[in-house]
Amino acid sequence: MIKKILVLSKSKHIILSYSSDGLLKYDQIEDIFKTVLDKDTFSVEKIPYRRFKRTSGNEENTLYEYLFYGQKK
Repeated sequence: MIKKILVLSKSKHIILSYSSDGLLKYDQIEDIFKTVLDKDTFSVEKIPYRRFKRTSGNEENTLYEYLFYGQKK
């Protein structure tokens, strides 16, 4: 679905905010961005967040937000 949105977008610049606990893995989104968009313009910012205590259980305590950026080819 993300790939289809990127392909059909008429925007020159694409920014996607995505959480590390989302359904897709970082590598999957990176591959989509580098395939559909100009890979030379690809960049990502990794922002750490603490998990809520009620959901911390056995999972690691840090959650990341990724800001993916790229330009259309």
